[in-house]
Amino acid sequence: MAIHPRYFLIIVVALMCLSCNRKSVESDANDRGFYTLQATPTSIQSYRDGGGIFILSMTPSQDFAGKVLVSVVADPALRAELFNEFLTSETRVAEVTIRPDTTAALKSYAISVIHTHTGVSDTLICNVEMVDPIPPIESSELDLPPEFVQWLEMEHSELGIRDGQEWFSYRNDPIIVPGADLEETHLNQTWIVTVRWGLRPPWIIQPVWFLLRERGKASAMFAAVKDRNGFFREIGVDEFGLTY
Repeated sequence: MAIHPRYFLIIVVALMCLSCNRKSVESDANDRGFYTLQATPTSIQSYRDGGGIFILSMTPSQDFAGKVLVSVVADPALRAELFNEFLTSETRVAEVTIRPDTTAALKSYAISVIHTHTGVSDTLICNVEMVDPIPPIESSELDLPPEFVQWLEMEHSELGIRDGQEWFSYRNDPIIVPGADLEETHLNQTWIVTVRWGLRPPWIIQPVWFLLRERGKASAMFAAVKDRNGFFREIGVDEFGLTY
């Protein structure tokens, strides 16, 4: 069956546009195989001058080769940053951090994580809900406990954490539920430190837990607790948050 010249021209133009789109996507000549990319979590709450982090984990197929190019598109008010632009079989974790500024509106935002391999792009969506913190948060209250830093410097100098380093700190849950524990995140270019405080009646002294994950790694590698007697000690990563 013959194709009408007008329809033939439409088909040719469509194929040309498709070809142009494929060429516009950066590709590595060594790319092959397939992969999946997952964000943990997929949705967070944050607040003005607060923070947040999404862990991007890539799972490659057995025949995977080359690299996955990752980029982020987000509202400038979120001040989103990407840690690890390329993912490979050896480097499988990237991170998207946010530091919402004072102009961020109290609404929901979508962050587009664009990932490309073998010339094909896909988009992963991470969601941020901006809220007013309850109770209010003072940035000066979120410093990494200096006594913990001093203990690490003395007992675990191999970690490279020492006094005088700069940390970006924020509260993980802007709205505190009565009776729930309080979690903070402290991060620099090397480490992400999660601190969990037990919030119970003030006459009961609660332990404080610390969990360390190296930037760009999928799993935590070190944990410690400050027990009810005020002493620090190393614990297993799977013991983080348990009562002592």
